[in-house]
This record gives sequence, C-alpha cells and structure tokens, in this order.
Amino acid sequence: MLTIYLKKYKPTVLDTLDTKKKSLNAVIETLAFHCTTDMERSTVLQKLRAFQRSKIETFASCITRFESLHIFYLQLDKPSEADQIRLLSYQTIKQVTPYLISSKCGSAFGKWVTESLKLGGELSKESIIRTVTSLETHSDLKPPATARLLNNHHPESASWRI
Repeated sequence: MLTIYLKKYKPTVLDTLDTKKKSLNAVIETLAFHCTTDMERSTVLQKLRAFQRSKIETFASCITRFESLHIFYLQLDKPSEADQIRLLSYQTIKQVTPYLISSKCGSAFGKWVTESLKLGGELSKESIIRTVTSLETHSDLKPPATARLLNNHHPESASWRI
C-alpha cells in the first residue's frame, strides 16, 4: 500500500527506498528522512493569508474555520500539547477578530476587551465569540460584505500578519 501511494504521489521518495528490504522499520525511517511538509505548509499558509469571511457567514463559524486551518498549520511539523494549542488559539483569535468584523464593531469590541481586563475578567475564545455575535445583532455593527485578513480596514491592528 505504501509503495502504491509513493509511486503516485511521491515518486522521488520511492526511488530512495530499498524495496527489497522487508523491514517496516527501515522503510519508515527512510520515509521520515526523505519526507517533508513544505508543500502542505505553503498550501495552508496561502489559505491562511487569503482567508476571508463572507457576508452571510456567522462570526462563530468563520473563526472556527480559521482556527482549524491555523491549528493544522501549527501541527504540520511539530505536534503540540492541548494547553499550548488553546493558548495559541486564543491569542490568534484575539488578533484576527478585528479583521473579520466591521470597523464599528471593532471599536465596540476593543472597548469590551479593555473594560473586561480592567474588571479582572478572563477573556476566552468563547467569550470573544459570544461578545462579537451579540454585537453583530445590531444592524450598524454587521460585518462588511467580505472581510479579509490582509486588508487594512483596521490600521490599529495591522501589526498582525501570518
């Protein structure tokens, strides 16, 4: 099964295998040495860079979709523990949120973050989603037609780039 897959998708790696060896360990070791995730990393990175939210998409589904891509990207080369992923996920969500909401909603969101921190509240992915979803119920805070990560409609948060 491995040789069929390699023949179709990774012929250069198949050329380096000694298929006469019957040791699965030798095959796995050779595969680990010759395989990289460079192509997958560049593909996912491009998807992250071009990420956008459509007008009809809820903030919760948009941020979940982005988070899934981001976590997959982080896990490609080095698996991480769940606590580390949660921390990175929260920090990333906090940073990308202003890009995926309207400018007015971004201002209201920023005020909420500031007030929550002053009152000693704990910010979490769930509280961010809940707050933005609540804010977007107001017609003047609805998201723009299409929100992209790399546009500059929020210059105060333009320091974040993937």
